[in-house]
Amino acid sequence: MGLTLKVRWNRGVEVESSESILILDPTVYDPSYEYALITHAHSDHSKGLYYPFSIKCSTEETVRLAEVYRSTMREGWRRVRCGDRFRLGEFEVRVHNAGHVLGSVYYEVVSGNGETLVYTGDLNTVKTLTMEAAKPTSCDVLVIDATFGSPAFIFPSREELSVEVSKWSIDSLREGKVPVFQTDSIGNAQEIISMLNTMTNIPVVTHPRISGVNKVYESSGHRLEYIDLRSADASELLSRRACTLILPKRGRLPSGVKANLALASGWALYLKDGRKPIPLSDHADFNGLLEFIEGCKPKLVLTFHGGRRSRVLAEYVKKRLGVEARPIEFCESVFPETKGKDRVRACEKEVLRTVRIRGFLYKFRWIYQNLKAKGFSKSEVERALESLVDTGKLEVHGREDVFKVK
Repeated sequence: MGLTLKVRWNRGVEVESSESILILDPTVYDPSYEYALITHAHSDHSKGLYYPFSIKCSTEETVRLAEVYRSTMREGWRRVRCGDRFRLGEFEVRVHNAGHVLGSVYYEVVSGNGETLVYTGDLNTVKTLTMEAAKPTSCDVLVIDATFGSPAFIFPSREELSVEVSKWSIDSLREGKVPVFQTDSIGNAQEIISMLNTMTNIPVVTHPRISGVNKVYESSGHRLEYIDLRSADASELLSRRACTLILPKRGRLPSGVKANLALASGWALYLKDGRKPIPLSDHADFNGLLEFIEGCKPKLVLTFHGGRRSRVLAEYVKKRLGVEARPIEFCESVFPETKGKDRVRACEKEVLRTVRIRGFLYKFRWIYQNLKAKGFSKSEVERALESLVDTGKLEVHGREDVFKVK
């Protein structure tokens, strides 16, 4: 294909061009990355907001939702909106709606030579009760979420789900039981509230964490009618079994409440634990993923976050769409074509990325452990360090095994 952009999984999605490097949705802090892009507030994608990256970007809604759980590190944070274009080093970054939850975006990254990469984060390709659908963007490389990347996952429409949620709630109350929905606090919970508000007159009681998320949604223009679980009104309604209750997936049922339980999640399609399955998902299903991929017209598709389904989706992309595809975890951490002197030069580049903070002292053992994880041998690291010292890019500090950026 002749692409020069380098992409790999490194506890986040790393994108490298000839002059710049950034990481998308990092799960740990690595000071070698100056730029971090965060797609949305779910905890498996938003950890970068809590780390001291020099520049970290997300929407305002994403930060505010993340702060329902704990304080973020605002230093270095830059707000982005759908439709924005801005530069990070050599890259131009373009921001698009991801359709997932409030504030969710996907990023289009353009290198200096015009190559484009799209990273979706979590994605939804249908209009929901709180979000517009994500639309595809043409790109060379597409890195796409494969959470439900199997033909086993085809979801019902919002209209069908609204009827199911309402009917089950009414039937439960007629049985003298409180209908209790266990679901994600961000995204699905607000859709269930909207369904019940629209289709019924049943009061909706929400767990305090969900109430905190609701306030962020309300401040962004969403109308939600609910009662916080900590209030006297909620206690009275629960005692009379005259309301619905929405809890986080692992939220505890209040003592003394006689209830029917439901799980609202894409995983509910195959639920067999006695709870009512409500297959509501803020992710794209299998058909939605294939349609999005086809619309992006990529030369290469890299799947992630799907486990076995990452492989399944990649195989379907190759067979149905005729596009090269594989799980991103299978990408080489070191470029496979580099050998001999080229490998040492590649190692030099990785060393400079690893020890880029001026004023810090770096022991050889620490440098080697980092480079070993990227596929380099001890002799290659030693030769790379020797070359970098000879060319004046590094200097030995006091002892032979301690180095500093000049």
